[in-house]
Amino acid sequence: MKPQVLIHWDATGMQRTGATEGVEVVYVDERVPHDRVYRSMGSITPELVELLASGRFKDVDDALNHIDGGGA
Repeated sequence: MKPQVLIHWDATGMQRTGATEGVEVVYVDERVPHDRVYRSMGSITPELVELLASGRFKDVDDALNHIDGGGA
């Protein structure tokens, strides 16, 4: 499977970024003084990316609860 990157904004504007194993994501937030740099090492699963891409879940936590709890 190809590496995947997740960039997700929830309804409140909160952003979560992650990637599947073996991928490093670096992003810069220019809205703060001195350009804050964030780095995310690959740790999310392709399943999480697919669940969020489906549009069935409101946010990352909702999708993770589905994975952990096996819910619908």
